[in-house]
Amino acid sequence: MKDFTEDIKKSIELILRQEIEYNSIREVFIDNEIDYEIVEDLFIFLPIVFCRVMLPQVNFPDSFIEKTQTKEVRKKYDSIPIYNQIKKVSIEYFTILNGNEILKIAGLSAEFKVINELLLKEGGENETLIEKVKLTEVIINR
Repeated sequence: MKDFTEDIKKSIELILRQEIEYNSIREVFIDNEIDYEIVEDLFIFLPIVFCRVMLPQVNFPDSFIEKTQTKEVRKKYDSIPIYNQIKKVSIEYFTILNGNEILKIAGLSAEFKVINELLLKEGGENETLIEKVKLTEVIINR
């Protein structure tokens, strides 16, 4: 697989530098010449990776369901080459970003929103509670 490291870094920087509506992220990536081949994967996986790296104590499923008009396929995250590239670059960024910057990207994920709502409902940050969170597989519509 082609090395998309520079495009992944560029996409992170674009999200951090701009106030972007979630639904317009794809267009911002395309307008800024992110390789079209990975725009959709960046839109999907970048927030998921940031959320997972930010919250390692959560029991995240190791697979997701990819749904098209004709079928549903269960896939392991680590079997997806672009996911692994995004994860590698994201882990490097975690050493240089501050909490608000990390949250800006992680907060785009549906998983983060569910976890956040649960914690708020249960009375705030409770380390014991967050370790008990059990999420279902994400369904990715293609």
